[in-house]
Amino acid sequence: MKRQLDEDLKEVTEGLLDMARFVEGMLTGIGRGLEERDPKVARSVARADAKVDRMEREVDGLCHALLVRHQPTAVDHRLVTAVLKTTGELERIGDCAKNVAQAIEDMEIDGSPLPDLDLSQILAAAHSMVTDALKSFVEEDGSLAYQILERDDEVDDQHARIVRRVEDLLTRDPTRVPGGLRLLAISKNLERVADHATNVAENVIYFLEGRDIRHQEGPRAKPLPAGYPNEGAP
Repeated sequence: MKRQLDEDLKEVTEGLLDMARFVEGMLTGIGRGLEERDPKVARSVARADAKVDRMEREVDGLCHALLVRHQPTAVDHRLVTAVLKTTGELERIGDCAKNVAQAIEDMEIDGSPLPDLDLSQILAAAHSMVTDALKSFVEEDGSLAYQILERDDEVDDQHARIVRRVEDLLTRDPTRVPGGLRLLAISKNLERVADHATNVAENVIYFLEGRDIRHQEGPRAKPLPAGYPNEGAP
């Protein structure tokens, strides 16, 4: 029975990793679409979202079947719960990538002049948060997960600077309003990607430490001291 549980857990985590790699490919795709302003690349990313939805359903199905078939230990149960939550976050990252891709397509269709602003920095920051959040999951690296919580503020600041810059540009040149609004929508979706990466990091901390740090008021949660008895640990 233990061997079957291990095999089922492996199948669940492999399904999550396949989904993660696919979503990261979408983020790479929107980077190309933004750099090249290529509607073909954007359409390819937008179409990929349907596959992300299918992958989420498949992994969720594996998780629920495992929970019904076995009586996992507290740690294994937390792993399955973390996987279920993380597939949801990956699906939402895919939605954000689709939204960006559609904004790129729309700009090509209506020919809206785009304010001369570089979004590569906020995209790179958000993408790296996703990559590291998934790395912290795979490598069970709680320290890296906590670092990601702090990095979310940096992306928020980048988005706020873009908003101020676009507002200033549009005040001086109202003809750029349609393009400016699309750019703001792109930046907002990238900021949301970082939010979802932060949620993945919180899932990792729940899996490793057995404590839920979501929605906490005040300063960011800190790692537990070495040897501290984890809440919910078996």
